[in-house]
Amino acid sequence: MVWTNREIHEKIERIQELKEAGLNTPRMFYLKKFADPPDLEEAFEWAAKIHWRSPDQIFNIRTYDYSKEIETSQTTHYTDIKFEDLEKLVLDVNLKLTCMIDAETPDNGRFAGNIIFEDIKSPTGRIMTSKFIIEYCEKEIRAMVRDHNKHITGELKLVNKDLPFQLKTVIDKASKFKHDIILEWTWFRVPAGELQQNLVFWEYRNMGGK
Repeated sequence: MVWTNREIHEKIERIQELKEAGLNTPRMFYLKKFADPPDLEEAFEWAAKIHWRSPDQIFNIRTYDYSKEIETSQTTHYTDIKFEDLEKLVLDVNLKLTCMIDAETPDNGRFAGNIIFEDIKSPTGRIMTSKFIIEYCEKEIRAMVRDHNKHITGELKLVNKDLPFQLKTVIDKASKFKHDIILEWTWFRVPAGELQQNLVFWEYRNMGGK
């Protein structure tokens, strides 16, 4: 099933917000649906540079569609694409969907999931406390956001000291971004993303869907 969600900003703009806030985002290239030839050429040059530096690096394509603030999710997520297969697949998929090509390695994921903060305010509008919910999975290999099967709730000022440091880092980093949104993340076993850190934030979504 394909779900839709109403978003004010398109996904690429939301990822840029994460980047501007100092959060580590994936090495990625955005292609709108029916991308122009110069944009396609730039995407393949971007991938070629990564391949030249790291010949074993695989690629992934996250897809979605977008029209009049209605954004699809749960469309196909292509993973483990070899460089030599990337161009043909992108040219085919991009005829139907917007593509987010990333150069991260799913097998390196150890924790992954969503985090949500909710601010509890006084009658005067003062923030009294912030509660969080983490939905996550922990795996020896290939932890991915969509596989979350555990959840933890708590208050930002009373974070459980016994939590794995990976989850504490997610809480700390995510709490400095905007609240009342769903923030997707993965903790990799080795540094990844634009800033080459273990924690990568993929994107955020609003909490209202239909």
